[in-house]
Amino acid sequence: PAQRLKLARIYKENGWSIRYRIDPLIPVSNWEAAYGRLIDAIYKHWAYPDVITLGSIRALAALKTLADSEPYNPAVEYADRLVWDKEFRHYRLSKMLRYDMYGFVLDRILKTFGSASPKLALCKEPETTNMEFFGELPNVCNCMPPQGASDM
Repeated sequence: PAQRLKLARIYKENGWSIRYRIDPLIPVSNWEAAYGRLIDAIYKHWAYPDVITLGSIRALAALKTLADSEPYNPAVEYADRLVWDKEFRHYRLSKMLRYDMYGFVLDRILKTFGSASPKLALCKEPETTNMEFFGELPNVCNCMPPQGASDM
């Protein structure tokens, strides 16, 4: 990661667009402080991003099954916070927890960067979720949620 961040600064200095993807957001212990420090570090030390994309932890059922045999399995560690979304066909954080995390990180970015805030996007979220956070559909993300993804 340190080398990538150094390269991002070089690319930015040479006119390239820089995007940071904070994905997956994971509800670790004291996640607010951890993600707050991350946003502060981006602002103070890294290349200024043109876009920051956020996503939350999610897993296909097959990945969850495969990971059950691994020594560390976040799908097991966070099982009490992962819910099966039948339309999205993934396990993912409950809507309430995703919204808490997105809201906190987005707010921290806006407060930290102020009027120089980068464009913001959410990854693998339905249109209605984007509308709730941004009032419109951001056109800065490279991916869109699958058709019919729910707002669980």
